Amino acid sequence: GTQNKTTDNAASVHVAKQIADKAFDTATQAAETDVVPEPPETNEPEPSEAPEAALTVYKEDSSWTAAESKCESLGGHLAVIHNEEELQEIISLAKQQGMRFSWIGWQRMSDGALHWVNGDAIDYYVWADGEPSLIGSGGESENYIMLWNTREDLTGEWVYNDVGNNPAMEYASTYSGRMGYILQTGN
Repeated sequence: GTQNKTTDNAASVHVAKQIADKAFDTATQAAETDVVPEPPETNEPEPSEAPEAALTVYKEDSSWTAAESKCESLGGHLAVIHNEEELQEIISLAKQQGMRFSWIGWQRMSDGALHWVNGDAIDYYVWADGEPSLIGSGGESENYIMLWNTREDLTGEWVYNDVGNNPAMEYASTYSGRMGYILQTGN
């Protein structure tokens, strides 16, 4: 009877091996014939370049803080100028509207330094002679920056001047009806 047990065990092992081999062959064959699906497409947007800045002119007597607040409510900020080309574009828009004075997005903060409203580095400026003066003729702080033309007929130089928050109210005869601001959206 011992030999039969060994033969039975050997037969069992042989049958088990055949089953395992058949299972392996079937799995291998399935793997070779199955088509692996492509990964699903994602609808993630491709990175795009930042939109170009769009400029909109508002000709109205306004304080700097009211102008910046309106720009923010419209999804932008007062215009920021980084080079001569941007300066000339803003000057052109201001002249088309007959504006002599235009708020730009530059202000003096509590640390005494000037900052663009969008946090960009200050890398371009054209101050008027004697500017920035920090203090107005009436002793008021001049913490807001305005682009203005040095001549009434707009044939003069366009330069930066630091002024108080609401010169149209303080000096209506000079500013009223001749000022505004430029909304910048996008970049």
